[in-house]
Amino acid sequence: MKKIVKFVRRKWKQIKRSFKLIKLKFEGNKYKRWYGSEYGGFFVSEEILKNRDQVIVYSCGVGNDISFDIKIIKKYKQSKIYAFDPTPISVKWIESQKLPDNFFFSPIGISNKNGAEKMYFPKNYGVSYGILNWDIENKDEIMVEMQTIERIAEKHGHKFIDILKMDIEGSEFVVFDSLDFKKIEFGQILVEFHERFLENGKKKLEKTIAFLEENGYKCFAISDDFEYSFINKRFKITEK
Repeated sequence: MKKIVKFVRRKWKQIKRSFKLIKLKFEGNKYKRWYGSEYGGFFVSEEILKNRDQVIVYSCGVGNDISFDIKIIKKYKQSKIYAFDPTPISVKWIESQKLPDNFFFSPIGISNKNGAEKMYFPKNYGVSYGILNWDIENKDEIMVEMQTIERIAEKHGHKFIDILKMDIEGSEFVVFDSLDFKKIEFGQILVEFHERFLENGKKKLEKTIAFLEENGYKCFAISDDFEYSFINKRFKITEK
């Protein structure tokens, strides 16, 4: 009987969470603003950034679109963008750009461990390298340098990051699984989930969203392309 009750409660929580996310997907822009292009942008809560002396952003996976980062820099003059992407096409593209002085790029990947790791890339998506080999017709691969969020934050002396933005082709799940929220805190977490790459992707996505909620991060926006935006619950956001 107890097992049945626990099962029903768990399923009820999943249903409530799914309904909540669907509602967020279709409601109007109450306390969120779109930053960046249609392809490379995310919803941001401006309210918790307006009184910050300096806005620190970790932009993980930039490809060849830094419209999100440029919007942050234009809006918040004292911001610092730390961008990361190990893919050769992205590195070459970044090298060809005239970048703002407060945009700092590192050709490394974000993972749950430090050191060299294998990445695969599908032939039809030049900047979409990832640790998951989801294009079974193409076995092309490279070795790249990977670092954890904790290692990067320790290197720069950051214990609080205003925005963690991640579009890292499926690696987000292993990153979140290993992230130590006691060592580092975020104001907002913006992420494009790639659960479609995983056999049990839907279940993994639900588990990850629940994990973020348990650690104090509430989903406040979802884009049409299902980029998720979470806010630290200790920051109050008011509807406009």
